[in-house]
Amino acid sequence: MPEAAFLLVEVGVYVLAISCLRHAWARGWSRLVGLVAGMIYGVLLEYSAIVTFHAYVYGHFLIMIVGAVPLCIGVSWGLIIYTAMETSDRFALVWYLRPIVDALLALNIDLSMDAIAIRLGLWTWGQAGPWFGVPLGNFYAWFIVVLGFSLLLRLGRLWSLAGPVVLLGDVAVAILAIPLSVFGLITLLRPYYALIARGAAAWLIIGVLLGGSALLAIWAARRTRRDHPLDLVLLSVPVFFHVFSFGALLASGMYRQVPALIAISALMLLVGLLLHLWPSRLRLFEARATPPVTRAG
Repeated sequence: MPEAAFLLVEVGVYVLAISCLRHAWARGWSRLVGLVAGMIYGVLLEYSAIVTFHAYVYGHFLIMIVGAVPLCIGVSWGLIIYTAMETSDRFALVWYLRPIVDALLALNIDLSMDAIAIRLGLWTWGQAGPWFGVPLGNFYAWFIVVLGFSLLLRLGRLWSLAGPVVLLGDVAVAILAIPLSVFGLITLLRPYYALIARGAAAWLIIGVLLGGSALLAIWAARRTRRDHPLDLVLLSVPVFFHVFSFGALLASGMYRQVPALIAISALMLLVGLLLHLWPSRLRLFEARATPPVTRAG
């Protein structure tokens, strides 16, 4: 099972990458540049975190960057951030609050996947944490990493020039966002890593982040018209990671040792589906409720 898991993750991520690149291409240069920038950001972020904190190591994937970072992991960061941003744009929120929802959507994936991935050997934490072996600082970092990059990218899009130089503006934004996010976040997290990785303070931080983000998402959902068309590409990324995690949990038999992971994985899957489908919920119900049109006579 572990060997198959490595291959399934890697192939699945690259297939999703092709789908998302086509999706972004159809929506213009700004989206395409943002997606590619997110992938580069993911690789640099992972490498910087590994050499700075020495908190975890990856198993051996087919394509490794500098022998330490699987390319598919960096690509996954880009896919998760891209689909989260495109989804939160469908909620009735001002632009500067959408990065918080982006971070919540990303964290929803990791809350179920990380505890299963470490048991498959996809990566290994040097020091086990209280979340089924995962340090709590990992979730704090996930939240800040996605929020920081999303905020910088959205700021840059507001400032990018219009007209024939819009592509240069988008590229400049991406180039600036990557190092600012990577090195700024590493600098921010380094002094407090021990604090946020364990203890009561870590639980408090995670609770505040999740609780505040959930309330924001609920508030946004209440104000959203929910008339957007269903976008299967945006849905495919979270569904892939959730279904992979849940399938691996059952196929490997690890649910026998940690039965609570069944409930956690199922809950995160349902929450993820709800958040991603909510802007299209009314359209789905309307499609079911509208009777077929018949010709008279």
